[in-house]
Amino acid sequence: RRVRLQDVRLLDSAAWTAVFSGCDGVRIAGVQIHAFDTPNADGLDLHNSSNVTVSDCRIHCMDDAICLKNSVPNATMRNIVVTNCIIRTLCNAIKVGTDTVGNCENVTVSNIVIHNDDTDVAPAIGGINLNAVDGGVTRGINIANIVMRNAECPIYLFAGCRTANQERYREPRPGRLEQQPSLLSPARRPISFRGSVQQDTSMNRAI
Repeated sequence: RRVRLQDVRLLDSAAWTAVFSGCDGVRIAGVQIHAFDTPNADGLDLHNSSNVTVSDCRIHCMDDAICLKNSVPNATMRNIVVTNCIIRTLCNAIKVGTDTVGNCENVTVSNIVIHNDDTDVAPAIGGINLNAVDGGVTRGINIANIVMRNAECPIYLFAGCRTANQERYREPRPGRLEQQPSLLSPARRPISFRGSVQQDTSMNRAI
C-alpha cells in the first residue's frame, strides 16, 4: 500500500522494467524508462493493482509501454489514471491484458503522445490495445487527448476466449468488453454530434 516511484531513470532492463502487483495506492511520476534492447522489456506493468496514478513519464521500450493485467480470478483492479506521458515503443503503448482472468475497470488515459521516429526499425504495433480474453471483464475505459505517429493499429479491441489461463481456475468462458454508463446520466442528450464528417486524405483519417 501507498507505493511511490518518482523522478528516477530505469535503463536496459532484462525483462519487464517496473512491476506493481497486488498494490493499492500507487503513484508513479517523472519516471524515465529506456529498455530498447530486450524483446520482453515492458515499461510499466500494473498487475491486479488499484488506485494508481501514472503521470509525466517518458517511456522508450521494446515491448508494451504501460500494461494493465489481472491474472487473479474474481479480483478487480480499478481506479487507474495515466496522464501526461510520452511513449515510444515497438509494441503497444497502452494495453489492457493480455492476462484478463480478473477484471479491470474505471481507467482514464489522457494527454498521451505516442511517437515512433521514422528512423525506427518498425512502427509501434498498436497505440491503444484493450483485451478481455481470459473470462474477465474490461469496462469503463476512458481515452482522451491522444496523439499518435507511426502506429500500425491505433486502436485495437479484442474480446475472446483463451482456455489455457482459465482451466486451472474455472470452466473457460469468453471475456467481455463493456462501457459503463456515462457519469452524466441520467441525461436527455449527454452527447450530441452534428454536421458532416470530413475526410482528411493527406493523413488518411477521418476528423
